[in-house]
Amino acid sequence: MIAQFQQNFGINSTKPLMQEDLRYTLEDFTSQGTSYSDAVEIIKYALTIAVAHQGSSWSYVKGIIKTWLGNSLFDMAHIKDYQERRNKPKQKYGRYSQKPKETGTDWSQVKAKKMSNNSNELQERLAKIRGKQDAAN
Repeated sequence: MIAQFQQNFGINSTKPLMQEDLRYTLEDFTSQGTSYSDAVEIIKYALTIAVAHQGSSWSYVKGIIKTWLGNSLFDMAHIKDYQERRNKPKQKYGRYSQKPKETGTDWSQVKAKKMSNNSNELQERLAKIRGKQDAAN
């Protein structure tokens, strides 16, 4: 695994601190019931994801692994399922694949309706006034 890390990241990963950190990472998985060989495969998978996303440091890989551990993902099947769901395109607008189109207001129709309402009111007022004038005469 250290050779794969060196190959993918091109840095000397044989430093004692890096090896110790890798050992602790393996223990994080094995302490949860993951076999040692599965834990190694999980870390290799994290390396693969990091390389695919141009993550060129052990910190990036540790970040991926920390996310998995934080979500209680201790086996490859659950991790791959999590990654697939995470990478799935999200629909922002419910069941629509794109934002619903807004329809504009046709102000000419609104104005015409308002004017017709006003003319009806005007005619009613005139009729009342005429009725009062006829009653006064």
